[in-house]
Amino acid sequence: ERRLLTSLLTELDGLGGKDDDAHVITVAATNSPWSLDEAIISRFEKQVLIPLPDFETRQQIISLQLIRQGYSLDCSLDELAERTAGLSGREIEHLTRLMKEQMIADENQELLKTALAGQDAVRAATVSIAPLTQSDFQTAVTRIKPDMHPKEIARYANWGSRQNS
Repeated sequence: ERRLLTSLLTELDGLGGKDDDAHVITVAATNSPWSLDEAIISRFEKQVLIPLPDFETRQQIISLQLIRQGYSLDCSLDELAERTAGLSGREIEHLTRLMKEQMIADENQELLKTALAGQDAVRAATVSIAPLTQSDFQTAVTRIKPDMHPKEIARYANWGSRQNS
């Protein structure tokens, strides 16, 4: 670890002085900023905390993953966004994928038999879709375990406020 840290610090220090006409922006991301060496943190002018998505952002993520992909909802987008509070963007994307999988499984119960019947049967098959429902959401949400817990959210907020003071 010490050799890797030394190598990284050397590379970061060398970026600014290689060519005065070149502009280099270095961006780094971590899920555990408190475990970073102070020497690394000091090489970056700004540290920015990117919080979990707010209501509007969750709406946009769900819309992007479902509605803009041609799926329709038999439930309220607002309600889905409200019920995904505390989930990260990645977790919401995973949730929407699970919703689609659940709907497709429900609508195409013979799909496995078709797949086992051979390539000709698969080529001739059609996949049915239906509007996504509250039931699809309920089934999917039980399979999502949020990575962030209130204590961790508070820890990030505390770190973010220290960086901006």
